[in-house]
Amino acid sequence: MDRRIQKTRALLIQTLRQLMLRYPWGTLTVALICEEAGISRSTYYSHFTTKQELLELSIASLADELAPVDQSRGLDAFGNLKFLPAFLAHIRAHREIYLQNESSAAMSIILANIRRMTDGLIQHEIQTSSYCEPVSPDKLVFLGGGVSALIERWNQEGCVEPEPSLLQRIDALILECLPKRV
Repeated sequence: MDRRIQKTRALLIQTLRQLMLRYPWGTLTVALICEEAGISRSTYYSHFTTKQELLELSIASLADELAPVDQSRGLDAFGNLKFLPAFLAHIRAHREIYLQNESSAAMSIILANIRRMTDGLIQHEIQTSSYCEPVSPDKLVFLGGGVSALIERWNQEGCVEPEPSLLQRIDALILECLPKRV
């Protein structure tokens, strides 16, 4: 992809994330995103047809940001998921987005996209690990849903529980579900 396209998309993602900290999703407009980013609407529409597409790219980018993760974690070496500490830190840092949108229809869209991203990260880590025997698609979906539900509840409760404690609980549950390779 052309560097200018990458730069514009990165700017739009950064702008969207900053705006979502200040405004509920339903009040954001393409015009506001463009104004804040300092680009024209025609430039925006040459990249995206809706603000939803930008949101989806932002979440996909988050998955990429979480990929180069904590090297003190990992299924093969330590029996835990690498991306979780960075993901929890991101959730805590962007909690205002949740609070801005928690009672809106937009939150279901945001959460569905985040769940899909979480499922993908979990599936990738488990499927590329030599830690455990192959895991069925149903078990992967189950694990992804369970991890997402625990993280959503933690967020709903105000992220009060310390992240290391939540990580320890999630790690233990995942290890109970994975058939360790012998």
